[in-house]
Amino acid sequence: MDDFVCNKLTEWGLSEYIQTFRDEGIDEESFYCLDFQDIANLIPKVGRRAIFKKRLMLLKVEENTTYQESIDSPPQFQQENEEAAGSDQLFVRLIPDWLRTQIQILLCEL
Repeated sequence: MDDFVCNKLTEWGLSEYIQTFRDEGIDEESFYCLDFQDIANLIPKVGRRAIFKKRLMLLKVEENTTYQESIDSPPQFQQENEEAAGSDQLFVRLIPDWLRTQIQILLCEL
C-alpha cells in the first residue's frame, strides 16, 4: 500500500481499514479500480462502506473533471475555473449530464 491510500483513508475517517487495504495490496492504481464487490469485501460494515463509496465516487469525479479541464480547456477558461473553484454551481456545470445522473443515483443508494 502506498501513502496515497493511507492518506485518503485517514482523510475520510476510515483509518481503521488501513491494515486491511495494506494486507490486500491496494495501491493508488488499484484503489481507483475497486468495484462494489471489492469494497464490500474490504469494508464489511454497511455504514462505513457507504461513506467510502461516496468519497471514492466524488474523488473519481474530481479527478475526471480535473483531467478533462486540462485537455479540453483553453488557458483563459482554466484560469476562470480556478478563480471560481469554490463554487458548487461551477462544479455541477462541469459534470456531464450522464455522470451527474449516475452520481444522483449513487447518492440516493447510500
